[in-house]
Amino acid sequence: MVIKVVLFSSHMNELNLKLQGKNNLVFDLYRIIAAFRRKLSLFEAQLEGGNFPHFQCFQEFCIQNVEHVNLEFQKKIIRVLNKHFSQRFSDFDRIENEILLFENPFGCNLDNKPTELQLELIDKLIPC
Repeated sequence: MVIKVVLFSSHMNELNLKLQGKNNLVFDLYRIIAAFRRKLSLFEAQLEGGNFPHFQCFQEFCIQNVEHVNLEFQKKIIRVLNKHFSQRFSDFDRIENEILLFENPFGCNLDNKPTELQLELIDKLIPC
């Protein structure tokens, strides 16, 4: 059971440290959370395939104990965590365009920006 808990704690600790970093702006937090959610999806897909290169100790344990390893518990943890993160940070998904606009207003596609900002963005984008 301990190996199952240790399996994921280092990735959670890394996320926690990044979120606590000084001078993080909203778009920094958005990118950190988005990256972690993509990692969760990757981990889930790899567990489904019985491949976990990002968990070396666990992979070695599974190789040594192939007949005793049941991955359903790990799969469930990742699925539940992924679902929880999707629910918890759904607000980020709803305002993703605004976050990206705030991060880099000059690298944006004007078509999907709020109409009240489009003319102002054009003024800022076109050099005098």
